[in-house]
Amino acid sequence: MWDSKVNPINAKNLGPKRDLIGDLAVAIRKQGLKFGISNHGIEAYEFCKPNAAITAQLKDKQLDLWEPKWADFYNVANRGKPEDIQRFLIN
Repeated sequence: MWDSKVNPINAKNLGPKRDLIGDLAVAIRKQGLKFGISNHGIEAYEFCKPNAAITAQLKDKQLDLWEPKWADFYNVANRGKPEDIQRFLIN
């Protein structure tokens, strides 16, 4: 939703080619309001928990979490090992 030097997978780079949060901040502040934002990345660690059959299909077709071109976005497709959780938290 914003431009990022850390992660290339963002609204500025992929679409709609705008820093949406930045645009929102400007509009809100223009009205004299305070602006704040939070990112709950830790809450998203297991945002997608498909059942076993869907998981098998996704892995087989390399879709969603298992799509190689999105590996940097999802960080870790394997969500079961403690070391994967630690890697997610560090990144």
